[in-house]
Amino acid sequence: MFLRITVTKIFLFLLISSTFLERTSFITALPSAVSVSPGKNVTFHCRFHVHEKDKAFYDGVTVGVLQRGGISLTLMTVASNRNIIINPKLAEEGPEYNQRVHALLSTNKTNNDTSIISVVLTDVNESHEKSYACSMYFGPYKEPVVSSVSILVQGKNQPGGLSVCCK
Repeated sequence: MFLRITVTKIFLFLLISSTFLERTSFITALPSAVSVSPGKNVTFHCRFHVHEKDKAFYDGVTVGVLQRGGISLTLMTVASNRNIIINPKLAEEGPEYNQRVHALLSTNKTNNDTSIISVVLTDVNESHEKSYACSMYFGPYKEPVVSSVSILVQGKNQPGGLSVCCK
């Protein structure tokens, strides 16, 4: 009995593992860096595709502030049912983003069901100069697929609003 249960667990583990080894799901943040003047709006995009084999495990896409290799503050989520959810706790968790995060989801049915999340941050200031991540989650059995974008605020330290550095 014990051997039968163990063999079943091993088989399930191998089945799940092989599914992820063949995965062609992807996410890409576009552009990789964007420069914006203080007080202006900035837009970046998260382009993604969920492969048919991954759909049973797919939990959604999260966009947030990237820190130490992970998302430290969630700005918004696209749930697996395609609903966009702006973090309802931004007023407490990230007041500098409250009422400044907007998103639109579109899907290109002719291009292999590739979707694009357009994320807009309004009235950008120095506190928004950070890296942001687009992250796809596939449940507890696999690491998320992540891509990032950096927002650079022009002229933040220069008189007259001139920027002297960029990546």
